[in-house]
Amino acid sequence: MEKLDRMETNELVCRRSCLTDRSAIAEMVDSVYDGLDYLDAFYSLYMKQNFRYCFVAEKNGKVVSYIHTFTVLDGGRTGVRQAARTAAQHRGKGFYKILENYSTMQINFLCPNLEQWAYTAYWNTFEKKRISNPELGYQLIDKRYWKVYIIKETDVYLNTVHPGNNGLPTQTEPMHEINIDEAEGILKDPDNKERLVPSGSLCSSWEPFSVDDGLRTNLTAIYTRSSVWGTKIDGDCRALSTGTIYECPKGLMYDLDYYGQEFKQLKAHILSHVKHALKESNMNRQLYLCVFCPFEMSLADLDEFMLKDMGWKPEPTDETPVYVTITKRL
Repeated sequence: MEKLDRMETNELVCRRSCLTDRSAIAEMVDSVYDGLDYLDAFYSLYMKQNFRYCFVAEKNGKVVSYIHTFTVLDGGRTGVRQAARTAAQHRGKGFYKILENYSTMQINFLCPNLEQWAYTAYWNTFEKKRISNPELGYQLIDKRYWKVYIIKETDVYLNTVHPGNNGLPTQTEPMHEINIDEAEGILKDPDNKERLVPSGSLCSSWEPFSVDDGLRTNLTAIYTRSSVWGTKIDGDCRALSTGTIYECPKGLMYDLDYYGQEFKQLKAHILSHVKHALKESNMNRQLYLCVFCPFEMSLADLDEFMLKDMGWKPEPTDETPVYVTITKRL
């Protein structure tokens, strides 16, 4: 296996991406995820993190395709595939495939100890076919709901949510923002782990992290861009959530990943995160909230709370409201 800092074909030059590629890559994301793409917001951070491997393909000196091939997590055993982008005018020309082949070759050289790769995806027909064929070697790890809502300023920002108001949780719920040591202690406890993350995989802003392998380094990666909140009752952690805020082409996006079994706690976490997000936004940008929650919960109940009780609006999408974490052994 050979390490190639760059590879040239008849049409393309493939290489590792760098900070100066940001503007060219940003031009490719406006239509991705209906204008809610995270890539431009985090690109500068990605370039500083040594566990991320990103590549681009150039045609005539112009970046035409980008791939965030692997984020190496779980103590070095898992590579997370994510963030593939190709300029609209160059899609369907095979450029991405050339870049993918080059980047995979480089990852095999740079990260020889990887045991598996993982990714999150919409639970669509393509992924269902993959999972249904055991010969392909894909394994379904977790299945969760996700849905985006458009948030407007309400009394939740003014901290005037009262008991008995449409059954909303009070502001005395025993939850608070927790530091990395608290989070590590919670997830190392077998009872908490079984209650909160029975799959062993905790997603934060679409990235799947193991709570069994490399927990501390995984949490360090989460805390680099997210806040973490917990609810403790009688010494037990009943709910855990992460909040990640970032600029996107449409406005301000806030990813809320919730882990717990009680819908009442989910509502309390939503209110706390939204108050935090609205303060961060300074009310001068449209705020979008993406709620990720366990598949065992009711999406209809979530909609009733968000749309009827809170008066917020759904963000239209053609995608399924279910996403999955999938792994494949290397």
